[in-house]
Amino acid sequence: MLEAQKQQHLRTLRRALNRAVTSFKEDGKVVCSLGWGFGRLFHHPWIDQKGQGESLLPQGDDLFLLLPPEAEQWEDFLHLIPEGARKAVLFFWPGPVHLRIRVEEGEGDGKRLRRVTLCSPWSPLCKELLSRSGPVFCFQVDADENQTMLEGQDIPEKDGEQLRVLHWPEPERMLEPSLLDVSTRPWRLLAQGFVEADELLARLDEPTLLSEDRAFPVRAIRRYVPEGKTIIVEAEDKSLLPDAVQALRQQVPPDAFVRIYLDESTAHNHFPDDREVRVYGELNDPERVRRRLQAMLERQSRRFGKRVLLIAVAEMGPKCDSFRADLEKLSDGWLKVGADQELKLDLV
Repeated sequence: MLEAQKQQHLRTLRRALNRAVTSFKEDGKVVCSLGWGFGRLFHHPWIDQKGQGESLLPQGDDLFLLLPPEAEQWEDFLHLIPEGARKAVLFFWPGPVHLRIRVEEGEGDGKRLRRVTLCSPWSPLCKELLSRSGPVFCFQVDADENQTMLEGQDIPEKDGEQLRVLHWPEPERMLEPSLLDVSTRPWRLLAQGFVEADELLARLDEPTLLSEDRAFPVRAIRRYVPEGKTIIVEAEDKSLLPDAVQALRQQVPPDAFVRIYLDESTAHNHFPDDREVRVYGELNDPERVRRRLQAMLERQSRRFGKRVLLIAVAEMGPKCDSFRADLEKLSDGWLKVGADQELKLDLV
């Protein structure tokens, strides 16, 4: 599309764009093209607080935070992007690169982590809208609504929402975005779209894995422990692990084979001669722990009979999020260790 044509379309749509900005201020939603599909855009108090106030994020999965095309317009949100990824997004945005980030919300016991996808849409209509409104949140429309929009028709309102629909006068070419997940360590390129992996990786300042590079194999890891159970024992304080492990192993029936996986310091300080204990390393190097634990679990597959595997971990900080996700996939149960807490092993 020629620049003169684009500007002419934007002049034609200027009143609709101004009304859309007003809709945001009145808690309404706007539907328009994003460049890879269509989305419901809306404002939220979290944006006014630049992600640093007490307001919680909007509820719902697959939440997008859309940023305007000019970096000066979203510099207050730069703290959400890890330094090692900033060069890449400043080069490709507005454009088909999505960044999945981790955001903390809430306080105290209610504090939790949410994952949000950051992007700067490349549709001319959405770019102009964001230039006028500033950052907004977005949920993608469903497949049927997406097709309706592609056919140039309006989609219906849901649950009494105030909905304003914007159409671009010409058919748009949708581009598939590349998705980079920086919410875990190491970073992972989850989807390669219009921007190829080599192009993106060349502008990142941290090691990044491709999505198919998995710490554990695609097949379910429970295949390594037939007729057995794998229980994850987690403590915030490492000093609580020895007593917790002792209490749990006493609950294992006598006909079961027990194997306990511990970090190096806990194993050597408290179980130096215990033949049931195996050392997986220290969680300051979670990738080494993955590799060692994987190898040990594979060796376990050569043993037969009923068994119980206890994998005890402590002090799992943000850099262990990816490792935690792998543990969740392979485990049959997860026990949290607290002070003066009685633990019960469920082997049924």
